[in-house]
Amino acid sequence: GKEESFYTLKGMVTELLAVLGIRQLTFVRESDYGVYHPGRCARVLAGKQELGILGEVHPDVCEKYGIGARCVCGEMMFDAVMRLADTNKLYRPLPKYPSTSRDIALLVEEEVQVGDLEAIIRENGGGLLKKLELFDVYRGKQVGAGKKSVGFALTYQAEDRTLTDEEVIKVHDVILAELRNRANATLREI
Repeated sequence: GKEESFYTLKGMVTELLAVLGIRQLTFVRESDYGVYHPGRCARVLAGKQELGILGEVHPDVCEKYGIGARCVCGEMMFDAVMRLADTNKLYRPLPKYPSTSRDIALLVEEEVQVGDLEAIIRENGGGLLKKLELFDVYRGKQVGAGKKSVGFALTYQAEDRTLTDEEVIKVHDVILAELRNRANATLREI
């Protein structure tokens, strides 16, 4: 669709691999694979194992094949995916304690990778971060040239208790401080 992008495909691949039990993914920028747009392409890794590549098809390729719109696609290495897949279904009871969510929109330099931001957030989640979802990447005059806004939804939850606001704020503040220190990210009002 017109509104779909590299990030839509990345989310779909992440969800598919999560269903197969492959969760700790890394997306590494790829700029030398000629079929894809050099700035919108990434290799998919689980640890050091490459599972595939995905990206926006290069405009020259689209033109050659008569595709009149932006197009995203991916290639997955089926054998590698199946070697890592864990298709055993384990019962997990529903959580006894409620979760709480926080949305953040970060203003960063254009060259900062979304995957790097995700890694910083996960590393500093303190065991309370249960879910991290990218919901927006915006470029435009409201954020300025050479910058982008990246929006995430963070879900916090403890397995053994209801979290207090103070506990969530403490972890959330650590995450924001690390994003500021390591990626020069600032909060943008949503």
